[in-house]
Amino acid sequence: MTQNVQETQRSSMIRMLNIGDASESLGGTQSWKVLISDTFCQEVGFPLIKVGGLRSSGVTLHLNINSERLPVLDTPTVYFVQPTPENVARIVKDVEKGFYPNIYVNFASTAPRNLLEQLAKEVIKSGTAHKVAGIFDRYLSFTSLSPTLFTLNLPKAYEAVHSPAASDRDIQQHIEFVVDGLLSVLVTTKSMPIIRCPPGGAAEMVARRLDQRIRELLASGSAGADLFSDSGVRGSTAATMEPSASQRPMLCILDRDVDLVTMLNHTWTYQAMAQDFLGMRLNSMLVPVTDDNDTPVPPYTKTYSLEEGDTFWEAHA
Repeated sequence: MTQNVQETQRSSMIRMLNIGDASESLGGTQSWKVLISDTFCQEVGFPLIKVGGLRSSGVTLHLNINSERLPVLDTPTVYFVQPTPENVARIVKDVEKGFYPNIYVNFASTAPRNLLEQLAKEVIKSGTAHKVAGIFDRYLSFTSLSPTLFTLNLPKAYEAVHSPAASDRDIQQHIEFVVDGLLSVLVTTKSMPIIRCPPGGAAEMVARRLDQRIRELLASGSAGADLFSDSGVRGSTAATMEPSASQRPMLCILDRDVDLVTMLNHTWTYQAMAQDFLGMRLNSMLVPVTDDNDTPVPPYTKTYSLEEGDTFWEAHA
């Protein structure tokens, strides 16, 4: 049976929101909370949980970390952000100002050790370490658009990696972004793949770095091994977690140069047409609308979101 990557990621997000509660269903806890995200993580969550779903998980406010915010002194706060120096600095600033009684920091991908040390140093220095209730690596650095389709939401990755003007540092940074996304997909779906790629170029760089990151997690002990285990049995190690080759999926990593024609000639489906003509992004599209009445109103655009259960979309997309 094909795994539903969208539903699996949605369950991971709900577990993140249900602080202090292990339930995987919407409304599993009535603990009210504030959700603060950066733009990337807001786009991760948008196709998964709508406003009603956030309310069911006890989210009273959903704010951008870079917006001007007022203190909420009686409600815990869940941060869902990328592990960047800028985001860590904003979190520290919020804690020092006493914006929230306690916070749960959730990073979309693995937070580097130096950022964790920076966060710890600053909150200890300000005497507010007791307000940090938890710090987690959530491995949610990708966007699920359907049960079998996801995107890493890196629209300029190809240009950044292949541009003649790109420095080695820039290329390595974007390779790391791609690896973060792929590793997040593997952890979310509990998959331990066999990785294949053509030699040379960006595809091999991604494959080798992804292989290295997986091995580092497995070598870290049972906690790392449990990330890829459905059962999550304590005491697992890299050796006990290694499944047979027949049970492992294959992950083929290819450079876009291998198949350039796909960008110009793709499948004749409703989904592809909506992508081309209606500017579909993150399961939302802009549709030109003209009023039928006699009043001379200029054409305008209306935003439509593709909700689950849309029978026409499911039948023709």
